[in-house]
Amino acid sequence: MRQRTTRTFLAMVIAITLVFVSDGISILYANISSVIQLKEYPISFKNATSIALSHEPDARALGQPVLVNYAGMMVYEVTLDTGRIYVDAETGRVIANTARGPISCQATAGS
Repeated sequence: MRQRTTRTFLAMVIAITLVFVSDGISILYANISSVIQLKEYPISFKNATSIALSHEPDARALGQPVLVNYAGMMVYEVTLDTGRIYVDAETGRVIANTARGPISCQATAGS
């Protein structure tokens, strides 16, 4: 009986370990595209925050900007206490501003 309990316990430990390892691999694989896209952009995280705050001077930044793909462009998503502002990582132009209510988007070239 004791040997059976030990085997069952070991099987459970192995199963739980495999679940955690497979979850870790899934998370790594899901984020690999963002890791690959990491490169130097003309606009830094700090610049993006300054640009966002210049458009919403009464707002306060919450945390660090996040580099995201927005409509095919790499932009910084700057979270403010009033909403989010999306700043183009190449040009520094504000692409979208939700800090004033519903999304207001700037016209992009070719549209």
